[in-house]
Amino acid sequence: MKQTRKAAVKRPNAFLYHIAVALLKPYLRLRYGMSYDCSIKKEISEPFVLLANHSSAIDFMVAFCAMTPFRMNAVVTTYYFGNLVLAKLLKLMGCIPKTQFLPDMACVRAISGVIARGGSVLIFPEGEVNGYGINDIYPEGIAKLCRMLGAPVYVLKIRGSYLSSPKWAVSNRRGRMEASLERLFSPEDLKNICDFEMNERIASAIGHDEYAWQQAAGLSFKGKNLAENIHGILYLCPKCRSEFALTGKENEVVCSSCGNTAVIDESGKFCPKNPGDKAYETVSEWIMAQRKAIADELAEGKFHLEAPCFLLLHKDKKTLRHTITGEGKILMTALGLTYEGTLNEGIVKLFFSADDLFKLPYGALNHFEIPNTKETIAIAPKEKRMIAKFVQAMPIVRAARDSKADAVEREQSL
Repeated sequence: MKQTRKAAVKRPNAFLYHIAVALLKPYLRLRYGMSYDCSIKKEISEPFVLLANHSSAIDFMVAFCAMTPFRMNAVVTTYYFGNLVLAKLLKLMGCIPKTQFLPDMACVRAISGVIARGGSVLIFPEGEVNGYGINDIYPEGIAKLCRMLGAPVYVLKIRGSYLSSPKWAVSNRRGRMEASLERLFSPEDLKNICDFEMNERIASAIGHDEYAWQQAAGLSFKGKNLAENIHGILYLCPKCRSEFALTGKENEVVCSSCGNTAVIDESGKFCPKNPGDKAYETVSEWIMAQRKAIADELAEGKFHLEAPCFLLLHKDKKTLRHTITGEGKILMTALGLTYEGTLNEGIVKLFFSADDLFKLPYGALNHFEIPNTKETIAIAPKEKRMIAKFVQAMPIVRAARDSKADAVEREQSL
């Protein structure tokens, strides 16, 4: 997507910001059992950078409430600026648009401008809500950005937001949410610590497994239909190893190939329903098993993922919905993604190298997006359950490419 945005971003509108926080604080407390441990906030002065883990759309609300009375400019995906009405509201709230998983100098200039005028910025390094309850990789350029800005860096660790409002779920749950604030880097630290160590500290500070936290705290998250639509992220049967045969309905995940059934309860644990059934203990364990299977396919040279699909573009600025503009097939290999089919009544073949892709933003059981410098393309496989594997495979494919490139570079240097 071409970057034609102006760099200057205004301070969030004071009236809207404080009204929003005043309404959100009691809502989060009553609806989700929200509590805060932000005692060091009284020692903070602007400008500063706030980093936070990102497990749910609720996280923006939590961060604004946790850091009041400070009015932060939040970095938000350009996707939400695609709706003209919503874009106006986001601009009033001082939000900074960012193209997901691509270099965005307009965003960097806007962030720098906020810090230069004495403001503060909220950044979610992961760049998306991945929907798994465990952290995903993030672009390591965040360390360089923090160093360039030179402002103190704080971390807000948010717990319980994913379990309260999973990305894939049809309804929210009631349990407990917490947010704790700590300082990560002083301006002096930013001058003296190398990028590698900074990224290690950031990863440790925002690292979080919702299910491990839930088990350790002995918490229940109550709600109806706890497994409904969970096949938006889970696609591998733990018993017969079939793919894309799972369906989450009410509190059960059923495989149509072998009949295996797993039941999830309010503690977040799966258990086999019948003798002979198998289940991974938690969603995060299930996701890790799927990731391992993908990595094994790549290592064995067997990775090949192909699906009939529709190609979509964002055409209507009155809505965030995409418009079908083509039909064909999408192929993912160790080299990247290839779309072959129609586009605006013409025949095209589009290739996107894994070297240029980091992650694929997605809507569970809807579509995934291919970020690129011209125009973001959305792909909707006709078998919606395949979206999960495309999305989960992309970071693994990219990591394998990077690892191979590093090995070649080391060999050439000998």
